[in-house]
Amino acid sequence: MKIRKISIAILCMVSFFACEKESSDSISNERATLENQKIDPTELARNFDKQLPPKELIENANAYTQLDHEEMGVFIDERQKMSLEEGATIQDANAARQLTHKINNYLKKEYNQSYASAAPDEFREAYDRIIQNTENTNEDNTDEKFLWGGDCDSWYSNKLTYVSNGPNDVNQKNINLKGEYKYNGQGKCYYVYQSTSYSSEFQHRYIYGKTPSSYLAMTLLASTQLFSKEVSINSYQKSFEFIIEKWRIEQAYPDFWVNGKKRFAEDTKIEIVPK
Repeated sequence: MKIRKISIAILCMVSFFACEKESSDSISNERATLENQKIDPTELARNFDKQLPPKELIENANAYTQLDHEEMGVFIDERQKMSLEEGATIQDANAARQLTHKINNYLKKEYNQSYASAAPDEFREAYDRIIQNTENTNEDNTDEKFLWGGDCDSWYSNKLTYVSNGPNDVNQKNINLKGEYKYNGQGKCYYVYQSTSYSSEFQHRYIYGKTPSSYLAMTLLASTQLFSKEVSINSYQKSFEFIIEKWRIEQAYPDFWVNGKKRFAEDTKIEIVPK
């Protein structure tokens, strides 16, 4: 048991998240109840970025991680149709579909997993390999914003904030992508998101995943907290910031090529409360 706890702690530090055992067990139990249920990947795709009641939101997030290779293929095709319906260009929608199918197929061949079910290391390895091959064969598809490396500023924080799927809409603030940063000046680039400003008389309490996709991005590996900080704007106002690994958003948003990081911001809010 001690070895297991140490392993979990190490895993959380490596992924820059802290895990809470009670929440982790709850998520695991909910996933277990879905093991024998039939998953409709088309319906799941249609509901994956909708704001749902908490119980249904978690069920959809957990169902996604159970999609096998074939089911994930159906999910990817349906998301491509939805992207076109929502105004994406044919070029962008087809690029997302092609890329995610390639990653899905690679994960099936190498690890007998799918785009949705693969472990983080498996997903990152597949993503890096497929992106590199795409760059070597088609310069038109090269886009630096999807690479793991690259230059980015440093972002420092040691504070943790809990992730929630609660339905409370009182005192919630929108978030926007601030940019790509290295956590504490080390490692690869991550996404940093910041909230709209709020009074210094308030403090943040939770980060809310309002859709299955955004909630899943923040709770992969059963994480329940994200590194964060509050930033003073002036003596009367401040803003909230948090950092998240790029792979989390890319695995939770299979059509990420079509503004996945922007959609994550739209699907996520923070709650503030009086001091």
